[in-house]
Amino acid sequence: MPICVPVVFDASLSGLTAASVLYDVTADNVANAANPAYAARQAVLTSQLGLGGVAVSGIQTAPVPGVDLGVEMANLIIAGDLYGANARTISVQDEMLGSLFDALA
Repeated sequence: MPICVPVVFDASLSGLTAASVLYDVTADNVANAANPAYAARQAVLTSQLGLGGVAVSGIQTAPVPGVDLGVEMANLIIAGDLYGANARTISVQDEMLGSLFDALA
């Protein structure tokens, strides 16, 4: 009987990818915070309907220059939570598959 990798893995992997993009965009914003002409960017995340998970649908640039470091700190917290939750989901799935394989052996 074949065992399929659950869709949960794909959804979690998309979450890890989205968190990575959030980290990158936030790092760029913080690195350019001292440049008065720099306009902050923001990753736009959308739900992958039917597939589960999240997709980065684009990167938007703020209409006015400037970087709010408070907003960037909040973005780091969100990215960290997103990454941690999806990494834990993958870890639990790995443990469950390991238990299943042990039971089948």
